[in-house]
Amino acid sequence: MIGRLWRGEIDLYKAFWLYGVLGLVLLGLVSGFMVDRLARSGATPAVVFFSFVVVAFSLGYLVLVAVGIWRSAPNHDSPRAWSHAARAVVVLVVLSEVVAMLLAAYSLTEESSDPGTNSCNIEATLRQAPDYPMVGFYRGDCADNFGLAIAPAENGLYSVTFCGPGGCFKPGSYRANTRLTGDPAYRVIDGDVIEVRGRDGFSRYRRCPVARQRVCLLAETPVQ
Repeated sequence: MIGRLWRGEIDLYKAFWLYGVLGLVLLGLVSGFMVDRLARSGATPAVVFFSFVVVAFSLGYLVLVAVGIWRSAPNHDSPRAWSHAARAVVVLVVLSEVVAMLLAAYSLTEESSDPGTNSCNIEATLRQAPDYPMVGFYRGDCADNFGLAIAPAENGLYSVTFCGPGGCFKPGSYRANTRLTGDPAYRVIDGDVIEVRGRDGFSRYRRCPVARQRVCLLAETPVQ
């Protein structure tokens, strides 16, 4: 079937609507979801490599479909205008898809972590203000050495950043800036408790008193 599509031996309507429109839409949804999940994991070498594998596969399928539709275009009994229209769509889709995938791949190569901050020192930078009452470091359990740093952003928004002992994401790179209240991805339970929606539903986080986690204290203990 792949060989027939490549050689233009499949009816134009099937090549265009089945392999072109439907196939590219499904591929775009799947690859877009995968790239988004990868981007949230940070730009590690393994993540960047796998993201380029996804992009390469998507480009390969795009080339296969584009060539198949192009070659099938003159081989049908409909008016010639349909052949020209199909080829015009191929050109537009190829250009737009190439640009979109290159931009997505490039975004994964950008540094998304902030090595200067981590869960051991982030609390020292978070200060509540009248206009930003939800600022603080929130944990699922106050004994955890990781959690969400909620800090002021522009235009009355908050940045929500994941922090662990190894570092924090840069503001805006982990989750989009938000007002928290009124955002369906968040539930503000009270002044110190919020719920955050993830892939498995909502998870509860609490703003705990300033505490030095055991892992931070161990890291500061000089070796005898």
